[in-house]
Amino acid sequence: MQNPLQQTAEKIAAQLDAGQFKFAAKSARAAFKKHPKSGEFANLAGSALSNLGQHPLASSYFLKALKLSPGHEELQNNLVQSLIMADQRDKARELIDRFLTNRDAPAHLYFLRALSHNDQGEEQAVIEAASQALQHAPEMVPALNIRGLALAEIGEIDEGLADLEKAQALNPTDPDTLTYISPLLAKRLRNEEAYQVALKAVQLAPNHFGARYNLASQLTTMGRFEEAAEHFYKVLDLNPTHGFALFELAQSQTRDQNEAFLPQLQAALGKTRRNSFDFVLASFGLGNILLRQGDERGATKHLAMANKAAASLRPYDPAHAEREFEAICEHSKGLKQTGTSEGNTTLQPIFVLGQPRSGTTLTEMILTAHSDVISCGELEAGPDAMVAFEDYSRPFDADLFKLRYLRHLPADTKGANRFVDKMPGNYRFIGHLLTAFPEARVVHIARDPRDVAWSMWRNYFFGNWMNFTYNMNWMAHQANLYRRYMNLWDQRYPDQILSLDYADIVADVELASRKLADFCGLNWTEAMAAPEKNAAQVNTASVVQVRQGVHKKSVGGWRAMEPSLRPFNDALDRDLWPELDLD
Repeated sequence: MQNPLQQTAEKIAAQLDAGQFKFAAKSARAAFKKHPKSGEFANLAGSALSNLGQHPLASSYFLKALKLSPGHEELQNNLVQSLIMADQRDKARELIDRFLTNRDAPAHLYFLRALSHNDQGEEQAVIEAASQALQHAPEMVPALNIRGLALAEIGEIDEGLADLEKAQALNPTDPDTLTYISPLLAKRLRNEEAYQVALKAVQLAPNHFGARYNLASQLTTMGRFEEAAEHFYKVLDLNPTHGFALFELAQSQTRDQNEAFLPQLQAALGKTRRNSFDFVLASFGLGNILLRQGDERGATKHLAMANKAAASLRPYDPAHAEREFEAICEHSKGLKQTGTSEGNTTLQPIFVLGQPRSGTTLTEMILTAHSDVISCGELEAGPDAMVAFEDYSRPFDADLFKLRYLRHLPADTKGANRFVDKMPGNYRFIGHLLTAFPEARVVHIARDPRDVAWSMWRNYFFGNWMNFTYNMNWMAHQANLYRRYMNLWDQRYPDQILSLDYADIVADVELASRKLADFCGLNWTEAMAAPEKNAAQVNTASVVQVRQGVHKKSVGGWRAMEPSLRPFNDALDRDLWPELDLD
């Protein structure tokens, strides 16, 4: 006859397998209270609570289980992982070091160490720990996945893909790995492959909302908005408060579609935890829908809530930005204006830069409508290449910069003479870019900073460099800093930078496209005057607008929201913006 305790444990395990985590947690905690010497019930309680996201409480149960069975490796692993998920990373690493002394097969502990550094901007530590795990277990799929993603994060995309593709070969039906691979293929401009991989992940796991969201995102960047919407709605069926799905639908749907979507969005917002990322994204989505409906008061309220919450989650450091400016000014003093780099003199990058939301995507689409110009989107190549100079303490080496930069180029572009890198923030490094690439063209897109601010205020952006967009004073500080950078480079490189105003581009796109063609040494083509027909992939917040055709609707749009933007306008430096009527 079966032991009653074993029967209870099996029943709880079955609840866990069925996804009945609340029932399992309740049952396991009650059983452990009744049988406090049973580590199995404590472990089951910890597992159920972990699945409910109650990681601090889960770790307390794993600790109780481990005290009853001190050498139990699975319990050690569970405790460490729960501490990581509870953001008690230092404590988790202390335990890893302790457990390693008695672990004959330490691969999983090294993987957990990698996990403890993940999402903390500590990619090198992730890579080191994952590599240690792989020394002991070369076919450990989670270690390959986490190392591959960390490699990609530091710009070694091909190396990261190699790890992920090895993991996928070892476990071909793992939707997680496929979901990691797809965006990296897209970064390498292998767009159809990226789509097929994303589709395969969904076919393998239709209820995997990460895979489903990734497929929807890939379809969006390809301009297939109706298909993308179908998958975003399926994401919401699986996770009704998924912030990114809510935001993307609000951004990409028609006014009538959003009218029908509004109750679902409002209900989801009501269920999000305030100041969570889901709250931020849902609030941005709701604010934009209300804005299009003409409800400026409601839109202002929700956009302010979204930005306030985002600012608390992603703070900006003005003092750090000032120090970087001073360091770059000093670091670039010795650069020769004509460039000094040796090597391939036929390579002609076209750097399109300016404030975010200034029209860089539109300009890229104009240029890459030409058959001789390849689109690379927003490459992290410039910022990554500058890392080699250790916060500007090492003298500039043009060849090292160029080597680090070129490793970011997709394989399909390495044989091309002209490609566009439209990373807006490259305005910080114009001197370094022109020194490493003397044949490059720099296209600077200027736009009224008030229109830029209003556009940024109603959008959510990836990347820590964009943290300034969530506070009016931060946006003004960054706008003033941007103008100081451009004043510096315009003085040093007056003949190597073409400045175009966004208002002039949208007023006469053909004339602007002819100026761009002439500056970049291209024969002008009619396609350049119809950038909305360009099929190039777009991965920025402009993905919807750029497909709508060139228009002037957003020029001067800030005026309708002037009261909301007053703190921004008041903080703009009058001496830096003499052309604006700021009084």
